[in-house]
Amino acid sequence: PPREVAGVYDDAGKEYQANKITHSANIAVVYERMGDHAKALENSLKVLQMAEEMKDSATVTNIFGNIAIIYGRQKNYEQALEYSFKSLEMSKALNDTNLLAWANYEVGSTLLMIAQDTTNSYDKAIAAKAGIVQKNALLPHNKTARLRLSLNYLLLALQFEKKTTDLRENLYGALATAYKLNGDYRKALESFTTYTAIKDSALSVMSDKKILQRQMQFDFDKKETIAKAEVVKQKRVKQSLMAFSALLLLIAGGSVYLFFYTRKAKNLVEKEKIRAERSEQFNKQFLANMSHEIRTPMNAVMGMTSLVLDTPLQGKQKSYLDAIKKSSDNLLHIINDILDLSKLEAGKMELEQIDFSLSDTIDQVKQTLAHRAEEKGLQLIVNVDHSIPDVLIGDPVRLSQVLINLTGNAIKFTEKGSVAIEVKKVEHGIKFSIPDTGIGIPKDKLQTVFENFSQANASDTRKYGGTGLGLSISRQLVEIMGGKISIESEEGSGTTFSFTVNFENGSAEKLQQRLAAEEQVDGSILDGLSILVVDDNEYNRIVAKDTLETKSKASIIAVGSAREALGLLKEKHFDVVLMDVQMPEMNGFEATKYIREQFDAPVKNIPIIALSASVLRTDLDRCKQAGMNSYVPKPFKASQLITGIAQVCVPHGQGTSIVQKTETKRENIGKESSAMTIADLGYLHTFCEGDEERMKKYINIYLRAAAGFDDTAVAALSSKDFEGIAALTHSFKPKWMMMGMKQTIELGQKIETLCRETPDENKISEQLALLKEQHSISVKELEDHLKTS
Repeated sequence: PPREVAGVYDDAGKEYQANKITHSANIAVVYERMGDHAKALENSLKVLQMAEEMKDSATVTNIFGNIAIIYGRQKNYEQALEYSFKSLEMSKALNDTNLLAWANYEVGSTLLMIAQDTTNSYDKAIAAKAGIVQKNALLPHNKTARLRLSLNYLLLALQFEKKTTDLRENLYGALATAYKLNGDYRKALESFTTYTAIKDSALSVMSDKKILQRQMQFDFDKKETIAKAEVVKQKRVKQSLMAFSALLLLIAGGSVYLFFYTRKAKNLVEKEKIRAERSEQFNKQFLANMSHEIRTPMNAVMGMTSLVLDTPLQGKQKSYLDAIKKSSDNLLHIINDILDLSKLEAGKMELEQIDFSLSDTIDQVKQTLAHRAEEKGLQLIVNVDHSIPDVLIGDPVRLSQVLINLTGNAIKFTEKGSVAIEVKKVEHGIKFSIPDTGIGIPKDKLQTVFENFSQANASDTRKYGGTGLGLSISRQLVEIMGGKISIESEEGSGTTFSFTVNFENGSAEKLQQRLAAEEQVDGSILDGLSILVVDDNEYNRIVAKDTLETKSKASIIAVGSAREALGLLKEKHFDVVLMDVQMPEMNGFEATKYIREQFDAPVKNIPIIALSASVLRTDLDRCKQAGMNSYVPKPFKASQLITGIAQVCVPHGQGTSIVQKTETKRENIGKESSAMTIADLGYLHTFCEGDEERMKKYINIYLRAAAGFDDTAVAALSSKDFEGIAALTHSFKPKWMMMGMKQTIELGQKIETLCRETPDENKISEQLALLKEQHSISVKELEDHLKTS
């Protein structure tokens, strides 16, 4: 039923005007029910004008809400939001809880429609009406964020509502939809149950009213018939009885229908609940299996790569292996979150906010994909705007993932020509573009490429391979980073993917500290330990054994089954057991439980560390329940494995802790370079893991490069080649960072900015003189270090 929109007035003139308002409002509602939104809007605007002239705030508030509903059904969300918020603001001013309930419901319903809409009309509306959105802080690009915002307003409406039947029915219906889309099926079920109960109650009240109306008509007819004649009375009684019987039949039929309808609805809800529970269980099982199957070979790839990197290598070999290591690290991060599908579905993907090097991230992407481009004879071009600060704050792994997805996709669909990675500074952040000269995408397929398991043509999967998930994941990651991905393409003429993200400027010092903290720790803390490795995968046994033997003087025995391990524990003494959890015949949980229950002390109390390829919370809880002391995730880094063992098994308190040893080494190298005023070899020492030969190698590389720095800088300044000076200082930043030259990095950045933004020859000459002085001092300090080391 339509809401009353006219106030009550004392004098006849106002009463007449109120009747006109009521009449026009009812006409608007009729048009709305007929689906004629244009006529409904026209009449509503007339009512609004009359109510505003009479200064009837309550009626104006209601009409704002009616207009918002009409605009929402027309999918004109910018106007719907505008009038919804007008209604909400006036409700607050009037302090009318009933109006506040309706107004909050209208805002929540509009946002829910926006979140459900897939035409992107909301984003276009927001672009045209940015002022309204900024005023009310409603600019979420993420569907989940919109749903949560809608849910907040609906819950606020529920807080204010005064048991108005039609509002409660609509409100709980909208809440059921919002909770379901949010993935909260329990609350969705509760809201749907309340909605059904209110609807059933309304139907029952309507039936009771009909019976009462019939009874009153019957009584009136009876009295009238008695007044006329007895014969007419009998006839009327007979007719009334027949009508009453028919009504009873109607009520009985309606009750039966209502019963079966309610039971059907409840059965449907129960089936959906069972399906949701089964789906969740299947997801958990799938994730557990996939976690083990994918992460186990990844452990071998990463572990053996690290082992080979610790052996003598030629320059190209080390470069290739570094690329494999970086790519496998990146792949591991991607696998960890892709396996946990619930994070994406529930919008709970979390981004790191750390200092990272943009140039390193771009170089890593290029290095990862260069081989694929070379195989197809393509040019892989990188063009980065030098005005962008190199150290930013954000999630480098996610950024790298998006760039690898988009660039790899471009290489896949390009047969000749080039693929480029272009990075430039724009007004609202940093714009990343990946143009190619490939096959292009038909116009009618431009938006579908971002859908899960979708490719532009059905034959592409056969010809080019791929799952069709890369672009979908990239779109979601860019939106989580606060950006929006776009595509421009013409069939046969190439494609350009672009996205803009606003990164804050980072700190080179914090980046250096983070990189140093991630380096390996000292493994000598494990010297003298006897360690048993239990893993059915041969490569994993080799990785664990060689990693520990390379980093420490521990005694390692590796076996391929839990049965063999139990036999060895009866015969030999071990200080710790590294136990894989997924093994045939007897898994790691069962083996641990057997040791704890069937062996006597001290064997039953031996520290057991799980080597778990699973990232599921349930599996980690199982490790604790089985009696394991700790776990190390596979694939592991040497530092993780060493730290994990040291935490549970430092030999009887002898020796310093692993952290103390690492810190001691850092303190020692700090003392060695304390006499230096420009360079600081602490970072280089950590980077080279204390290997003096490797440190000398990097110092010599720096000294050779530094020999021509002054001459190049002077020549560029004399010819006023400011771009050349900027390029020179930019190219030396990684070298200065390796030598720990913080002051020089900051000075170089200042010179680079001066050259590119406001080229003032005098200022540049002055700053360049300071830079040359620091450069000369660093060369002297490093040469002295080589002589004394």
